[in-house]
Amino acid sequence: MAPTTMLDKNLLQQNIITLLGLQDLPSDRQITLVERIVELVEKRVTLRLMDELDEEQLKKASAIFSTGTDEEKTAFLQSIPNLQQMLEEEVLKIKQELLNETQKIER
Repeated sequence: MAPTTMLDKNLLQQNIITLLGLQDLPSDRQITLVERIVELVEKRVTLRLMDELDEEQLKKASAIFSTGTDEEKTAFLQSIPNLQQMLEEEVLKIKQELLNETQKIER
């Protein structure tokens, strides 16, 4: 994917609730929304990892995430060189998708 632009960095740093204009939503609904977005990011990154990791790495990941300690899980994730970039890309995509949908509704 292309390098992150200044516009992307701005969008990445914005609070999703504020970005979507949902500040007046009750806090429990805001929390639920953010939790669902986090789950979506996790799923998308997991799918990308499954595509990018080789079979041996996938077996190792499966073993670690099935029975490993939190430290082992963290170490494995830190061993993925472009994980941070993947996370940022997926957060950007989701924010942009949600922003686009919000703008369609407001029209």
